[in-house]
Amino acid sequence: MSGGGDAARLLTGQSRESKLSPVDSPVCNALTAAGLSVCILHLPVQLETDGHQAFFVIKIRHATIPKLYSSEDQPGENISGLVTIATKTFLRYDKLRELISSIRKYYPNVTIVIADDSDKPQKIEGDFIEQYFMPFGKGWFAGRNLAISQVTTKYLLWVDDDFIFTANTKLEKLVNILEKTTLDL
Repeated sequence: MSGGGDAARLLTGQSRESKLSPVDSPVCNALTAAGLSVCILHLPVQLETDGHQAFFVIKIRHATIPKLYSSEDQPGENISGLVTIATKTFLRYDKLRELISSIRKYYPNVTIVIADDSDKPQKIEGDFIEQYFMPFGKGWFAGRNLAISQVTTKYLLWVDDDFIFTANTKLEKLVNILEKTTLDL
């Protein structure tokens, strides 16, 4: 603005701190090292109008939004050590292979236990797959009991052989809830 001494002018002071960017500020570095995600920049300012002067410091604070939930260091991170997936199949190898493929896409190291009472069983190959053959037509209950008897992890997830895992399948969330509950399971 022009117009002489009646117009207010904003002048920034020339201090060592004001020349630093917030990221390079010693205040920012000290707070970050302490584990806080806050950057503060002190900016001295001088305001002049009608022969009067005012000096003050503007504090610019750049705080990051805290992470409300982090999957790091959570019990669910070791899914393969905590969860076994079990299923019973009967003459549906195409569905079983789709199930296994979908599990492996998201959980490559989780053990899958398969109880199979088909009349002409097909061997299912793969890492972390345990397939148990039963006499023909023994049924769902016998297959379930056999599969469950082979589980050595803390948790078992029972699925039918036509289930499909997706990006929305979150075993980590299930395990985290189970690990943090106060209920006697």
